[in-house]
Amino acid sequence: MKIYGVLTKSDNAIEAESQGRFSASEIARQLCVPCGAVKALFPHSGEWHHVGKYANKVDYFNLGDCEEFIGDDHGHALVDNWKRDWKSAKLKLVIFSGLTISWEEFSGGFCHPNCHKYHDENAALIYTGGTFVEIVLPNGKILKKKWNGNHLHLSWGVETALRSFSKR
Repeated sequence: MKIYGVLTKSDNAIEAESQGRFSASEIARQLCVPCGAVKALFPHSGEWHHVGKYANKVDYFNLGDCEEFIGDDHGHALVDNWKRDWKSAKLKLVIFSGLTISWEEFSGGFCHPNCHKYHDENAALIYTGGTFVEIVLPNGKILKKKWNGNHLHLSWGVETALRSFSKR
C-alpha cells in the first residue's frame, strides 16, 4: 500500500492484519504490555512481512494467540517477570575506582575559545550503559562525560582493574 508515493506496508501485510495478525508493536499497544515482552515471550509462527519506507522485515503475531497467552496466569506471570528483569538489567552499574583522570572543558565563543585542562587522581567511574559515564572526584564533585569523547582520558593500574572486574 502506498501513501503519497511511499510504501507503508506490503499487500500481504495488509491481508494479514485483516485476518488478525499484527506486528509486535501493535500487539503490545492492544494488550498493554511492553513490545520487548511480546518479541521475547509471545507465541510466534515465524510469519513476517515487509513494512515501512525501507521495506523492513517485521515479525507478525496472531492477536488471538497472544490474548490467550496473556490471559493465562502462567503467561501473565512470565510478562511480569520479564518487566522486573528488564528494569533490574537497566539499573546495573559498573564501577571502577582509583582512576587517574584528565579532561578538558571549553568555554568562550567560536572566535575566542578557551580550553581549561584538569587532572585528578583516585576518582571513581560509574557506568550504567549508554554513551555517558559519571565520574566521582575525590572532593565529591560528579562529572557527567561522554565515555568515548575526545577530551576525556582515563587510566588506572592493572591491579585496580583486576580488582574492579573481580567484584562483578
